[in-house]
Amino acid sequence: MNKYAKEEAAAAEAARSMADRIEARKRELAEKKAREEAEAMNKYAQEEAASAEAARSMADRIEARKRELAEKKAAEEAEQMAKYAAEEAAAAEAARSMAERIESRKRELAEKKAAEEAEQMAKYANEEAAAAEAARSMAERIEARKRELAEKKAQEEAEAMAKYAQEEAAAAEAARSMAERIEARKREMAEKKAAEEAEQMRKYMEEEERTKQQSEEMAKRIAEAKVKKAEEQRVKEEEAMKRFQMANMTPEERKKAMDEKVAQKKIELAQRKAEQEEILKQKLVEMKNAGKSAVEIKAFAVEEKKRMAAELAGIASGAAGPVYTLEQLRKRPAEVDNSRLESYLSDGDFLKAFGMTKAAFAGMPKWKQTDAKKKLGLH
Repeated sequence: MNKYAKEEAAAAEAARSMADRIEARKRELAEKKAREEAEAMNKYAQEEAASAEAARSMADRIEARKRELAEKKAAEEAEQMAKYAAEEAAAAEAARSMAERIESRKRELAEKKAAEEAEQMAKYANEEAAAAEAARSMAERIEARKRELAEKKAQEEAEAMAKYAQEEAAAAEAARSMAERIEARKREMAEKKAAEEAEQMRKYMEEEERTKQQSEEMAKRIAEAKVKKAEEQRVKEEEAMKRFQMANMTPEERKKAMDEKVAQKKIELAQRKAEQEEILKQKLVEMKNAGKSAVEIKAFAVEEKKRMAAELAGIASGAAGPVYTLEQLRKRPAEVDNSRLESYLSDGDFLKAFGMTKAAFAGMPKWKQTDAKKKLGLH
């Protein structure tokens, strides 16, 4: 229930946080709008000031041009008059003719001067009209831009308000959906809890049964181990007694005892070999009856013969119990104890597989033995 209360509190906190973010967004947009309006008005003021400055600069340039032309005209007139006076002084004999030409030239220059002045004045008037038209056009564009920004601002405000309304509706829907999910989660957790409790009870019963079986198996293995230990002790005692007896024997008696032991071992090997061959024949017949292919039967026979040879070698060397190869043990034969598969390897195969003797392996910690067996597929 604390978890459900936390989830409800988290949903309420999420709704409150959403409302706070919406309010913050409204304030942010209002501030942004105010900044944009201020920037736009500054830009309009700068454009109007630039337009006024351009008109003033144009008027200044026109006045400067007028003065420049007037000065140039005065200089040209003075230069012409000096030229005419020099010509009059230099050509006294042609004074009358020169006077006529001078008068004619004066009229020509006066007419030309009047035409140039009229042209310049018309050009100045056109430039002033163009400047006034540019200023008027700039003012119109500024007003149009103001109206455009005002319309855009109104549209953005409308869109923002619509978006806020959608976000508020979405937040309300999210809160409702969260409440529904919490209720559904409560029901689901209750059902899951009941199912888990039932499953736990079933597992406990199975665990009790397994524990009981393991206890029975452990008791059985302990009893077998005790019998085996007693048998091993008996064999050791017999071997010790034999060694003691052999130590007190004459060379002839010792040779005779050794020959008897070798003969007994040969009989034991022959009997075990006969048993192995009989068992192998039965298995091969069973495989043939089961429809196994000739290749499979042959491969099995080869592996079994290897295992039989290894077992006979173990018996000859004094090892107790059946012997298997590493490949056979990885297949988990039914007649072996899966908890100590490594013990069925011959001494040579054990040394080759583990890189150490059985005695060295037995002296290792249990967890290291387990890791070594896992790497070889024997755990």
